[in-house]
Amino acid sequence: MLEKSKFRNALDKFYSETMLYNLFNEYFIEWIGDSYIGKELNIFEVSVIDENTDKEVFLNLLEEVFYDKDTFQKLFETLPEELQKVFKKVIWDGGYLISDEEKEIFFSEMNGQYIKEVDKKYQFFKLNDSNFNKQFLYLDYDIVRIIRKNMGEVPQSFTLNPDLNSIENIKTLFKDDNENEFISNINLYIEFLNSGEIKLSNSGKIMKESKKNMLKHCNITEYYNDVKGLEQLKTETISLFLLSLEDKYKYSEYFSSENIKKTYLDLLENKIFNKEKKFMYSTYFLNYLKGTKNIWKGKENLTESVKSLVKILKEIPEDEHINIEQIINLFLYRDEHIELIDFKDIKDYIYINEANYERTKITDYYTYIEYVTVPFVKSFLFLLGVLGVFELYYDRPRNTDELYLKSGYLSKYEGLRYIKLTN
Repeated sequence: MLEKSKFRNALDKFYSETMLYNLFNEYFIEWIGDSYIGKELNIFEVSVIDENTDKEVFLNLLEEVFYDKDTFQKLFETLPEELQKVFKKVIWDGGYLISDEEKEIFFSEMNGQYIKEVDKKYQFFKLNDSNFNKQFLYLDYDIVRIIRKNMGEVPQSFTLNPDLNSIENIKTLFKDDNENEFISNINLYIEFLNSGEIKLSNSGKIMKESKKNMLKHCNITEYYNDVKGLEQLKTETISLFLLSLEDKYKYSEYFSSENIKKTYLDLLENKIFNKEKKFMYSTYFLNYLKGTKNIWKGKENLTESVKSLVKILKEIPEDEHINIEQIINLFLYRDEHIELIDFKDIKDYIYINEANYERTKITDYYTYIEYVTVPFVKSFLFLLGVLGVFELYYDRPRNTDELYLKSGYLSKYEGLRYIKLTN
């Protein structure tokens, strides 16, 4: 749960004094009169509130509206239906896309033309018009985190209830159940590791020759055959997993078919990863994130993030195909240790190299979720699938429009769409 002080700071940064005064006139004054908020203000103090009133007064009122669940739900019901609709889209979908037909609703008009200023009734939100063709209303993510907890009914997409379209959707996807193959070849994997044949390049990637030899020696059946850069994804994932183990787990007595259940349990409790390697998981499985070597004081929060994710995985119903988006949404909704790397460290030190030699920084939380949290969840679930815990249903990775990347996609595990528990 977000600290109240951090939430207050987010309100202060997001809302201007003008926005707050407009909301006061549109909504707050009526809610004060109905004794929902502002109970500590007397009649005189309310009567003298104007555009010059200290911002803290307005922030106190807005905090009362958003922070307390009972208060928010009561006030939410008093809002116009159209505004409720916008709130739901912003909170659950990340933004409300404004159609051309809706501009007269959301924008102010001057001299017969719409100006890019959100109508006073909708100044709970700001307008993002960085994309000419997509103008949408949004809230700061730290504000969303609090309101989402107070919204009442949670959409199906934020639960583990089976996706009604899953049966039809998975028909169009690749499927892999790697349980038998992994267990059958487990001795070959550890033998290949201990032979010293898994070698890393200077950039921390598995050498092509190592992948080629392991693929042949260990009887690995690959996922993709026609996607450049992903022809040996399973081999690469197994290699990275083996390299990430503590030395004491790299022997056949532990890493064996007879001991596989303990291996799974130890993995889910984050006991077997090498904790002496700083930012090990990010370096291996999210290797597009550059600059981790520059983070001196911070650490990788793998144990905490895995623990939060595993809580959700333990709730997955048997014999059901679960949409990856639902798992990600629930992970974000519960909001427990979702930062694999602290957001501050990401902002200060991490960058992504684009194909045009530009460096992209991650400066806001929505981008953090897109470039760090979502790829982390998908990579960890993909790893569990490679190890035989889940059946994987996957597609070719979708290209990202925001970054200019040689491959088109950011994470090699982007294509994961559904999982199902193996037997």
